[in-house]
Amino acid sequence: MPVTPCFDPATGASGGVPPAVSASLYNLPMTEVDLTDGSWTLLDPDGLIDTVSFAGGLNTITFNAGGATSNHRWTGSLTCTAPRWYKTLQIDGNTVTLLDPMWFVCRMQNNLLVDDFNQQNIFGTMADPTSTDTNVMGLAGGTWLRNTLGNTGYGTVTGNANVTFADPDTVFSHAGVMQGGNANGAATYIQYDGTNTAERAGSRNSNILAQAGTNRHLAVGVGINTDVTVINAGDQVAFSLKYIALSFAGL
Repeated sequence: MPVTPCFDPATGASGGVPPAVSASLYNLPMTEVDLTDGSWTLLDPDGLIDTVSFAGGLNTITFNAGGATSNHRWTGSLTCTAPRWYKTLQIDGNTVTLLDPMWFVCRMQNNLLVDDFNQQNIFGTMADPTSTDTNVMGLAGGTWLRNTLGNTGYGTVTGNANVTFADPDTVFSHAGVMQGGNANGAATYIQYDGTNTAERAGSRNSNILAQAGTNRHLAVGVGINTDVTVINAGDQVAFSLKYIALSFAGL
């Protein structure tokens, strides 16, 4: 006859060992990005970064002087030498590969009080964050940009092209992208006002951007919004970022 457990040997409770229960997927907390926490590696080919600090949820980046060049833009150029912080994407201690089916969702909020130059920044994933070839990097995720004295434009980016919209009432934005099978899928975004009400939404169809490599990486990048933008020594950008990365058994 089969033996039926009468109690849990760990707790003494009757009924045997309870079945394993997965964590709830409802209302998952997002992970806050602190670029100073020691987990990020900075790649800065042109020496644009002076310092980075983190306080009150804000990453504040101070720049060295930088001349105007399309290489400091994340979109519209085949070569990008703009600074970026990166690290291998891990979920519960497991390294996420480019093959793994997953969703990446980020929250972006620009600090409107810091407005020194025409900026364009990104937060997403990359296949190769050490490359300066935008076709090899495999960028996908969220982006935000702002011209001085203008409204912040939020949106999404895949490869070296983006879709954004600037609205005076937007406070923050979400962007998300489905990934897996050595590729990036389409990306979407929603912008929110101060009452957490959606103001605008959009998307960019990547037409399945193939990627070469093994692991997926998180990446935060800063740069300029126009080819003629000059960064002066001491100029700053400041922003808060959060994210969720969710892999699933779909293969």
